[in-house]
Amino acid sequence: MPRRCRACCWLGPWLVFFALDAAADTATLSASQDATLYETATPTADAGNGAGNYTFTGVTKDGLARRALFRFDIAADIPAGATVDSVQLQMNVSKVPSPLNPADVRLHRVSASWDEGASDASGEEGQGQSPPALDDATWRHRSYNDEFWDTPGGDYTPGASATQTLGGLGIYTWGNTAMAGRAGRKFRLDPHRRRNGRQEREEIRQPRIFQWGSARTGGPVHAGRTGGILL
Repeated sequence: MPRRCRACCWLGPWLVFFALDAAADTATLSASQDATLYETATPTADAGNGAGNYTFTGVTKDGLARRALFRFDIAADIPAGATVDSVQLQMNVSKVPSPLNPADVRLHRVSASWDEGASDASGEEGQGQSPPALDDATWRHRSYNDEFWDTPGGDYTPGASATQTLGGLGIYTWGNTAMAGRAGRKFRLDPHRRRNGRQEREEIRQPRIFQWGSARTGGPVHAGRTGGILL
C-alpha cells in the first residue's frame, strides 16, 4: 500500500537568460505569478491556491495529480530586440516525500492564458482552498469560474523543453538551448509577440509530491494573463 507523501518545498523560482547581446550579458528573473492545479476526487470540487506560500507538483497517495504553474514577465525585464542564446530555470526543493523515490520533472510550454486569484490554502496547503477564489487557476479553469482549459489539468505543448531528476533537497536547474527557441535556435525578443510561457509536469503516477515556494518568496507579483510554467 502506498505511504502518504510529505511535500517538497521550493523557494524561487528564477529564470536565467544568457547572452542577451554581443556582450554576453546575463539576466535573472523571478516568477511574477504562480498557482497549483489540484486534481480532486470529485471533478467539480475545484480548489485553488493563488495567494498561498507554496506550489506543488506530483501525485498524492490517492493518485491525484498536482501541477505547479509559473509565469515570468519576460518583456518587462529583457530589452526588445535582445538575442537570447540559452535559458535556465532554477528552483530550490526544501521539502521532499518520505520515503523518497527520485522523479523526473518535465518543463513544458503553456499554450493558453491563465489568471492568479486570491485564494490562500490553510495548513501545509496540499489540498488547496475549496471553493477557490474568483480568477484562480484550477484543474478545470484558466480563470475561475467561467474560463476553462481545453483539457483539464492545463493546456501545454506535448514535447518537454527540459527534464530534471529530483532526488532530494537543494537547488535544481532545468535548461538547455532548446528552452531559448525551437530546435535549440537563438531567438530575438519581439515586443509585439506575447507567449504563454512554459509548464512543468510530473508524469509518473506514483505517490510523491514536491512543493515549491511561492513567487512571493522570489519577487513581486504583477498583473497579466500570458506566460507560465506548470510542474
